[in-house]
Amino acid sequence: MHQALAGLIMYSVWRHTLSGGLSVRVYRYVLTGSLVVTSFIQGCLILFRNLSLHQAGGQASITRVKDSMFIDIPLARPWKVRAGQYVNLWMPFFSLRSFLQSHPFMIVYWTEGTAPSLYFLIQPQDGLTRKMYHRAHEVGSFNLAHDEHSRELPEGCFHLAWISGPHGSGAPVGEYGSVLMIATGIGIAAQLPYLKELIWGFNHCETRTRRIHLVWQLDYVGEMRLHEWQGLD
Repeated sequence: MHQALAGLIMYSVWRHTLSGGLSVRVYRYVLTGSLVVTSFIQGCLILFRNLSLHQAGGQASITRVKDSMFIDIPLARPWKVRAGQYVNLWMPFFSLRSFLQSHPFMIVYWTEGTAPSLYFLIQPQDGLTRKMYHRAHEVGSFNLAHDEHSRELPEGCFHLAWISGPHGSGAPVGEYGSVLMIATGIGIAAQLPYLKELIWGFNHCETRTRRIHLVWQLDYVGEMRLHEWQGLD
């Protein structure tokens, strides 16, 4: 919808400036050319991320644990994930209107090497995420560090998913001697990649951080347990 409105505005501006002078035409062609080039580059990057000789897009598995859901998407081309990055997720055949929607989700798992899969922990809101939650396969728990449960789900639990990104560069938290992290509820998902990266950097003498203070507010004790899905135990 946003892309369609942007295209309509561009067309309106183009029509409005047709009667302009030479400088107006130059600006119009430069801006249009820039848009075409950047769109072409972005399209090539999306194809590169999602297509390979053995895979056309990822088969996303969606599992439900209590009031949250977990998404696992195998990558066509593994890449190095940095803490703080996110991707835009597009699932064209999930529902009638999902073809027109893409949603940004924070990557919630970090590893020192290239990541063969992307993981997301999501609290459903209205719209597409609520539909995803209701159609997810319910499980008791999950652990990214040790379990492969998501690849063993029934056939109907997998959905075609394309991603664009990664976006964002993350914060250089490893350059500070003390780090304070504050999160509420499921907001801890955005902090955990930083936490795991800092612990790995400390163990391998690649970070300056020596003290980490984590403040995590929960509605009730036992709402979430870090070691269940990040392997921080």
